[in-house]
Amino acid sequence: MSSGRLPPPEPVIELSTTSPVTSLAFSPHRALGEYEVTLYSGHQDGKVIKWNWVTRRPESSTMAHGESIIWLMCVAEKLVSQGRDGVVKFWSVTDPEWTVIGEIPCAALIFCNSSICIFNNQHLLSVPSDSVGQVTTHCLEQLLPESSHIVHLSTPIRLHHKDTKSHGMCMRIKSEADKVPSPYLFVAYESGTLTMWDLLRGEILTEISAHEESIMCMDCWAGIDTGTIKCITGSVDKQLKLWQVDNLLLTHKKTVKVLNPGMGSISVRADGKIIAVGGWDGRCRLFSLKSMKALAVLTFHRSSVQCVAFASNNYLATGSKDGYIAVWNIYNT
Repeated sequence: MSSGRLPPPEPVIELSTTSPVTSLAFSPHRALGEYEVTLYSGHQDGKVIKWNWVTRRPESSTMAHGESIIWLMCVAEKLVSQGRDGVVKFWSVTDPEWTVIGEIPCAALIFCNSSICIFNNQHLLSVPSDSVGQVTTHCLEQLLPESSHIVHLSTPIRLHHKDTKSHGMCMRIKSEADKVPSPYLFVAYESGTLTMWDLLRGEILTEISAHEESIMCMDCWAGIDTGTIKCITGSVDKQLKLWQVDNLLLTHKKTVKVLNPGMGSISVRADGKIIAVGGWDGRCRLFSLKSMKALAVLTFHRSSVQCVAFASNNYLATGSKDGYIAVWNIYNT
């Protein structure tokens, strides 16, 4: 007799690699059809791969960094990569050629990502600095598809927390510039502190003790219509926390607990409906951003899910320490 439960979801695409997957990014400019989205993956050995969804094989690749890839992002048909070798690189990828069109230094041998937002037709790149607890923001000329180099517009802005000893290293950063008078930068610290900065003024707007231990993953989402900004954080424990910016203050909205401890990656879908959380237990959990209700558990991977990313057509990719990438068509409405 049927229990009435749906069978567990399965990935629609499985990709196998020889090195643990540490970062993922989709190119939104080529999402013209069901299998026409471009997927990039970054790996522990420093390689970045561009995948062909039709053949399910690498289309091209390059040894982008001398250390593990920390972060990937696609912007204006360019790929941005960050490695633990202390460099952020901007790439023009025209198969099979990979051309570096700009490099910016960042902290080496850490695991904190960088972040990019667009404000007043400028790209603001925020990177972790060698100085503990400091973030440096570079104001760049607007990137266009035909751009062949990166132009710095002004002296970098340095955000340095005075309480470095108690806060420790930057663990995650995320900038937001949609529907706000000045861009914000959210910084999650080793101490479990979550801070929201006025990025251009270099001033702290609000700060809270979000977790008892280090914040391991974070993502933010800004509502286009309402301007509401929400932030989701995960740590080494079982708690996933939702925060909201109200009158320039971070307020706690809800905490949910998962079965096993340890969260390594979070991504909010562009429409603000779904949160994907990669766990150390090899599972990817899906939640509703509005209610924080648990929606599904994806159980394909055999080791820690180190990165999750949504495509512009709402497909979800998960990358794991086991060297596999899975692509899912879940709640794609």
